[in-house]
Amino acid sequence: MVRARFILFFLFTNILFASGNDLIDSLKQELHGKNKKKTADIYYLIGDQFFPANSDSALVYTEQALRRYREIGDQGDIYKCMGLLIGVYGETGMSDTSIEIGFEVLKWAEANEEYALYANTCLEIGNSFAILNNQHLAKVYYQKAINGKNDHARLAAYANLGLIYLNSNNPDSAYHYFYSARENYLKKDTSQPRILFNLAVLNSNLGSVEFLRNNYQEGIRLVRISMNIAKTLKSKTFIAGAFNKMGEGYAGLNMPDSAVFYFQKAIGLANSIGYLTISSDVYSQLSDLYEREGDLEKALVYFKKHYQLNDSLSRAEEETSLEKLNLKHQLWVKGKNIELLKSSNKNLWLTGVLIILTLVIVSLVVIEIINRRRQKLKNTNILVGFRVEKQRLKLDIARKKLIQTSEHIIEQNILIENMENELRQLKKSVDRDVIEKKLLDLHRKKILTDNDWIEYLHSFAELYPGFFAFINNLNGISEGDKRQLVFVKLGFNLKESSYLMGVSTEGIKRARQRLSKKLDLPNASQLKDFVENKNEVRP
Repeated sequence: MVRARFILFFLFTNILFASGNDLIDSLKQELHGKNKKKTADIYYLIGDQFFPANSDSALVYTEQALRRYREIGDQGDIYKCMGLLIGVYGETGMSDTSIEIGFEVLKWAEANEEYALYANTCLEIGNSFAILNNQHLAKVYYQKAINGKNDHARLAAYANLGLIYLNSNNPDSAYHYFYSARENYLKKDTSQPRILFNLAVLNSNLGSVEFLRNNYQEGIRLVRISMNIAKTLKSKTFIAGAFNKMGEGYAGLNMPDSAVFYFQKAIGLANSIGYLTISSDVYSQLSDLYEREGDLEKALVYFKKHYQLNDSLSRAEEETSLEKLNLKHQLWVKGKNIELLKSSNKNLWLTGVLIILTLVIVSLVVIEIINRRRQKLKNTNILVGFRVEKQRLKLDIARKKLIQTSEHIIEQNILIENMENELRQLKKSVDRDVIEKKLLDLHRKKILTDNDWIEYLHSFAELYPGFFAFINNLNGISEGDKRQLVFVKLGFNLKESSYLMGVSTEGIKRARQRLSKKLDLPNASQLKDFVENKNEVRP
């Protein structure tokens, strides 16, 4: 997402203000001074320079800055630093923490009339809600940023609203926000790299809007503008993405040669810099293109590459034993034989020639009819085999994603449970009310949230597409009962289910006992048999 953040400039002595890594290196040399305020400011500025390109490093330096600002006690510096941390936390997978801090900063900024900070914080909270797929609240806070008194936050919010509408297939609204943001950025100093980068992003997104409208010529023009800007910035990751979009545009124009040309350029550049996301997407698009062109052999080859990259590039490349069809070759050989047969009859008497030619023509017609039927049957078998194999690979991806999601939630809740135990041991030495509040907050984080559940169901539905239709037709069961049936279907035991739902194993046991009674089953152990044959995974 396009981001706008506070860029606070400090006039330090003996510091050479450069750009990028030169600036960071020069700042690091000043970190060991005795002036606490200056040291905190340097930590903050380094964190700001790292963000968002290197969010992990930004997190380290910004948290160091916040710790020092708190030691000094200046509220303005503390909340300014927290404002930067909101975005950093959001980019490092801690969106919940980002939102929690964001609300605290909003309250302080409003009370102290720090309107620029207020608007920028609304933007970052909107970004965090967008990461959590809560598009409604993301729109609410983006609108607050647009109405605020921070021009950079306003334009970034315009752009991010455009992304929400683009991803929800609303091209007209997406175009409005992208276009408004781009026209405002064009009025600024376009010699600044950040302004140029945002213009590249917005032209690329406007190109995606035109693709959605099936206006591929205009989309390609906009993406080309974006790509040229990225070349001046020497941004290889962005250029690789632009090559991919150019391929997408030419594929939409039904110009497969041009599409393949740009897709291959995208793959070459993306692989050279380790940009695996683009490589995986290009392989998928090449697979779709060759499938439309009828070259199922290449289609499956590229889908396998997409599958392998999506699954894991670190594992050894799977050996494939695809049977190559030689239908065209066989037809070519038969054609040559027919030509030889014709030429061998040239020296026959006229009557013999006419008889043979008649027989040849009849034979050719019969052979052509037979060959066409065989070809149609073989092509149908190839297509069916291709689609079966492609579906199998897609289901394997969905299965692994579901397992990874489950393991992640379980590991997270085990970690939180350990933290809870440690907090309970501190009760004697720390304020009891503070500990109880932290325990309650930790317990809330253990529960599978609505957003977690929506993402979980999406992966589950890819494996068992008809299972929810089955359980939704059951009478008298609650949403909690449906979760239990999902976990039983996946083979999770009481302990695993308890970690996923954030309740005790006894609670899960009682819930399953009640559910078995609702379903007229003798006991909870019969639940597995009950769901076992309900919509098995498709082959």
